[in-house]
Amino acid sequence: DFATSAVAAGKLRVAMMKGEPAPPGALMDTDGEPTTDPTAFFADPARAFLLPFGLHKGGGLQILCELLGGALAGQWTLQPQRDRNVGAVVNNMLSIVIDPAAFGDQEAYEAEADALIDYLRATPPAPGFDSVQMPGDPERATMSARLEQGVPIDDNTWRGLVEAALRVGLDEATVASITAQQPENLIFDLMGMLSDGGGIYNSP
Repeated sequence: DFATSAVAAGKLRVAMMKGEPAPPGALMDTDGEPTTDPTAFFADPARAFLLPFGLHKGGGLQILCELLGGALAGQWTLQPQRDRNVGAVVNNMLSIVIDPAAFGDQEAYEAEADALIDYLRATPPAPGFDSVQMPGDPERATMSARLEQGVPIDDNTWRGLVEAALRVGLDEATVASITAQQPENLIFDLMGMLSDGGGIYNSP
């Protein structure tokens, strides 16, 4: 699973909440001009759209995904003629399952795949990088760091969490005590906030 856009919409939302610009080349406004303003993407109506990665080749892959995951699997694509008045974002999925054993020796396949990964990891990294990474490596490293150090939260997101906690029944005194314990960069352990009797899960 990966976005066919230059950056995922979730990454763009993180930039917006932090008050940071979008990466150059990720957005184009409705006048066809490049922009780095992530708020334009989330405006209603939107004033910008995400560009594909890989230029025209990425654009071709986007169309393929729309046809397979949308027209074939869910009967909806990005074209506006279909009724989407469902009150939510709808994500379709098409899964293609391949059994390596159907093509021959599965052990040989796995050995070749492992050898390829080892070869790629052994490639000298570019200047400024410590190692060559495979898909999933950055996410595993981030998870390890978050479990050890907590989750960094920007001010806008933190305010939204506090407001949500109050809306679902967490009392103001508890919210105030949690907020008072946070350092200035608002790093906190989300699991600790929401675990046993935290109020959010127990509220009506």
